[in-house]
Amino acid sequence: MDVLWDSVPSYKPPEPKFDHFCEVCQYPTPDTYTMGFHLSSEVHAQKAASLEELSSEEEAPIVYQPNTSHENDLSNKRKFKQDDPLYEEKDKQPENAST
Repeated sequence: MDVLWDSVPSYKPPEPKFDHFCEVCQYPTPDTYTMGFHLSSEVHAQKAASLEELSSEEEAPIVYQPNTSHENDLSNKRKFKQDDPLYEEKDKQPENAST
C-alpha cells in the first residue's frame, strides 16, 4: 500500500505572491487595496509611533565637543610666563622710544 502513495505526487498549494510589504509591521499584502487598509489601521499607526519614539531615543544628535585637554597645559604656561621676570621685560617697550 505504501508503494502506491509514494508514486502519487503530493499536492502543494501555490505560495502566495506578495507585491507589497510593510517594513514597520513586517506585514505582507498581495495588492494595493489591502495595503491601503493596513496603512490606515490603528495597529500600524501604533507600531509606527512606537518605532519613531525608539529611533529618536537611539539616535542622539551629533554635538561638536572640542578637545579641551590642552587647556590645562596652556593655562600652566601662561602662569609660568606671568611669573617669569624675563617675560615681563620682553613685553615692556622702551620708555624713550619715539613713535
